[in-house]
Amino acid sequence: ECDTCCLGQFPYEDHVTVSSNPGSVQNPTTFSILLNPNTTGTLRMYDSAGRLVAKEEFSQLLTTYTLPVLANGVYQYALTTSNGVEDVRKILVVD
Repeated sequence: ECDTCCLGQFPYEDHVTVSSNPGSVQNPTTFSILLNPNTTGTLRMYDSAGRLVAKEEFSQLLTTYTLPVLANGVYQYALTTSNGVEDVRKILVVD
């Protein structure tokens, strides 16, 4: 039996999966965000100076978000959810 997809039977953790890290214009970074039922989440993206460069809010169980075109560099993202989960990591954007 699965431990992540059977709603109401098996609890799972809210989380984010990142593909294409490093990302580029030809191969953009994509986030897959999995939330528990009745949970909301916010994904914030910060540049190396700590400035907010992107923000998306989610309320669906599974959401895919493609990062907008950003300048080359290292960025930090933070996923926070209404039930207290916080996932903070870095991604790289290159040509």
